[in-house]
Amino acid sequence: MKRNIGLTMILIFFSIIFIRAEAFGERSLYDNFTGPYIDAQNWYNREFVREVDPDNGTLISKIGNASGTGTFRNMTEFQDPASITTIACDITLVKTILDTGDYPTSFARIEGFFYNTQGSGGAKGDIWAAVVIGDRGNGLEAWWEVEEFRDDDMTDWVTYTGTLIDPGGITYNTVYPVKIAYDGTNGFGFTVGDSNDSYAGPTWQRDAITQIKTLTTGINAQEGSGTGYASALFDNVYINDQPYDDFETAPLDPAKWKDLESVTEISNGNRLRSNVQADGSETTAILYATNRSAFYLEAAVAVESGGLVSTGAIGAARVGGYYYNESRGPGSMNAYNKYEGNVWGDIRIEVDHDNNLKAKAVVVRSNDADASVWTFRLDQDFITPIDFDTLYTLSIEFTGSAFIFTCEDESMEYEVTTNTYDPYNESRSLSSRVYAGSGQEGYVQANFDDMYIDYVPSTDTTDPAEEKECFIATAAYGSPMEPHVKVLREFRDRFLVTNSVGQAFIKLYYMTSPPIADYISEHESLRTATRWSLTPVIYGVKHPKAIMLIVFGLGMVAAGYTTVRKR
Repeated sequence: MKRNIGLTMILIFFSIIFIRAEAFGERSLYDNFTGPYIDAQNWYNREFVREVDPDNGTLISKIGNASGTGTFRNMTEFQDPASITTIACDITLVKTILDTGDYPTSFARIEGFFYNTQGSGGAKGDIWAAVVIGDRGNGLEAWWEVEEFRDDDMTDWVTYTGTLIDPGGITYNTVYPVKIAYDGTNGFGFTVGDSNDSYAGPTWQRDAITQIKTLTTGINAQEGSGTGYASALFDNVYINDQPYDDFETAPLDPAKWKDLESVTEISNGNRLRSNVQADGSETTAILYATNRSAFYLEAAVAVESGGLVSTGAIGAARVGGYYYNESRGPGSMNAYNKYEGNVWGDIRIEVDHDNNLKAKAVVVRSNDADASVWTFRLDQDFITPIDFDTLYTLSIEFTGSAFIFTCEDESMEYEVTTNTYDPYNESRSLSSRVYAGSGQEGYVQANFDDMYIDYVPSTDTTDPAEEKECFIATAAYGSPMEPHVKVLREFRDRFLVTNSVGQAFIKLYYMTSPPIADYISEHESLRTATRWSLTPVIYGVKHPKAIMLIVFGLGMVAAGYTTVRKR
C-alpha cells in the first residue's frame, strides 16, 4: 500500500512539473488600444506619425514622448539641405499636451543648421536656427531660437531667442505662415503670420558641418511621465522662395524628403496603426513593449489593402523580438558585441508585389554587431489563408528550448539546438517593416489589436522566485547562467510561479535546498550524480510530450504491478 501511494505521488509530482498546461501558463491582456494615446506604462515609445493626407493636401506630424528626460522629435528632413537658405511653409497646430516634470514644451517648428563660426575642426561652432509655434507652459506662442554649439559632440551650446507672438496669441487649428531666411553670412529673418524679427549671429567662418534642415514636431521633457504630445499640419512648403511641396499626393516623395512615411498611433477604431514607407532600404515602424522578456506574445494582426511593394520587396506586420543570444552574454565567457549572436523570432503576415498574403514564422541570428547580416534558423509558411483587412490571431511563445508559433488554429514548433544566453537589448515588439533593397520600394499599412502576454505574477515582494537561484542545479552545474540551469529557471518563472501549487513547491524548495546545495557543491562525485539525476528533469522540461509518454508508460506498469500483487 505504501509502495503504491509513493509511486502515485511520484507520478503526480512528475505530472505537475512536466505538463505545460494552460492553467500554468495563463495569458494576460497587455493592451487593447482603447485609449486615445499609447500608454507609456506599456510601451517605451509612443505616438509617431509622419504621413501625407492627400484629401486635405497636408503633411500630418505627431509625436508623443517616453517618460524621462530628453527632446523627442519627429523630423521630416529635406533632401539636399546644404542648398537651402530659406524655408517657408504653413503650420497649423492641432493639439499639444505638456508632459509633467520641469520646463516642458510641446511644439512645431521649421529648423536647420546654416553655418559654422570656427575656421576648422568638427561640429563645434555650428549654428542652428528655428521658428517655433508651441506651448512652453504659458499658453500657445511663437518664438525664434538660434544656438551655437560649443563642442564637437554637440552636447553643449549657447541659445539666443526672441518672441514673435506672445502667449495666448496663437490658437489651435489656425493656419500660420512661417518663414526662416538666412542671408548667407550671419543674419537671420524670422516670420510667423504678420510678426517679424531678425538676428545677427556670431561671425561666419565656413558652411555648417551638420547638414540637416527639417519640418519638426517635438517635445522637451525633464523627468517627465511620458504624457507629452504634439500634433501639427504642414503645407505649402517653399525653399529659397520657390514652391517645393504642397502634399497633394501620397505617400511622401523620396526625391524631396529623406524621412518617409511612418505611423505608430491608436486609430479611431481602437486599434494600433503601424504604417511604413521604404525606398531603397529596409525600414521599420516599431512599438517596443516595456515588458522586454515575456515568454508569450499574442496579437490580432491585419494588413490593410491599399499598400504597395515593388518587385523584389516584401512588406510584413510582425509580432516578436530578441529572445536570446547563441554565443555571447553572461555565462558564455564572451562579452557582448552589440547584436552579434542575438536571435530574433517573430510571427508575421507578409505581402509581396503581387499582393499575395501569407503568414510566416521566422527565427534569425544576427551575424554582426549592427544586425545587418543574418542567418535564418527558421523561415516557414503557414497554410492558413490570409486576406487583406482581416484580423488574424498570431502568437509566439519561447519556452527556453523551443519556439511555438500559432496562426489562428495552426501551430508549428522550432526546437532550439544552440546555447541560449541572455540577449543584448532584449525586446518584445509590434512592428510593420518593408524589406527593400537598392531600387526597391514599398508602403505597408497594418493594424494590431488585443495584445496578450504570459501571465504576469503579483508584484508582491514576497514572490518566492524573486531574485532566487536554482540552488541545487547551480551547485551541480557550477553557474546560475549555465544553459541547463537557465532552462530550469525559465520553467520555474513560466509555469511554477504562475499558480498556487507551483508557488508552494518553490517555497518548500527554497526552505530546504540551500544546505543541500552547499554540501553537493563541496563534493565532485555528488555534483556528477546530481547532474545525472537532473538530466531526465531537464529533458522533460524541454520535451514535455515525450516525457508524458514515459510517465504514462510508468503509470501503466505501476497499475499492472499493483494488479499482479493483489492477485
